[in-house]
Amino acid sequence: MTATKILIVDDESGLRESLSDFLNDLGFQVDTAVDVASALEKLKTQNFEIVFTDKNMPVDVGTPAEAGLQVLRFVTEHLPDTQVVVMTGYASLESAVQFMKIGAFDYLVKPFSFKRLEETIERILAYRSFINSPQVVSHYRCLHNDILGLLEQTQLDEETRHALLRSIEDKIDGFFISRKALENIIIDQRDSLAGIAMHAGMLNEILAEAGNDGEIAQHLKEIARLADRRV
Repeated sequence: MTATKILIVDDESGLRESLSDFLNDLGFQVDTAVDVASALEKLKTQNFEIVFTDKNMPVDVGTPAEAGLQVLRFVTEHLPDTQVVVMTGYASLESAVQFMKIGAFDYLVKPFSFKRLEETIERILAYRSFINSPQVVSHYRCLHNDILGLLEQTQLDEETRHALLRSIEDKIDGFFISRKALENIIIDQRDSLAGIAMHAGMLNEILAEAGNDGEIAQHLKEIARLADRRV
């Protein structure tokens, strides 16, 4: 299986190197970029499943605060199968809502732990593993955005609201994990039914070659028909 490709975009060399080393040790294929220009160049020439981008970086055009959003907007417009996580030194709920509305999968507030980083990647890969992953990720974002919007209107302090958001995210993940389990059951049933139809057809061919087109052959035809119908 090909290793998941991750791009880390940050102008802080220490953070880039530490994240890269950690993720490489976990078996991911990691590349890095120091600014928006180099990040966009790599995104145009390589396929990445996940991008972690700092929000504030030096840019040729615009303000530093827009740097990460330039990366996010490019991915959203041109690479719909790539998920972006925005990293920021401080995230208000307002900025988090902005990230999500543009298309970010999630955001991380610096300093964050390696455990938090790994959990975020695991969540992204879990959503990507669904049969209809683009729709699933879209549903997740819609729910996430709605919740962010509601939390934005509350009178709770920032720390409490972020903690509440993370708790709700866990509940959303639990819902989709349950849905994934149902999808797996459906796949197993579909494969089993396809196997039944195939074997019934094979047995019927053997009976036909033996000159037997009697009651058993009719039962096998009916089994194959019903199995095909339900696949």
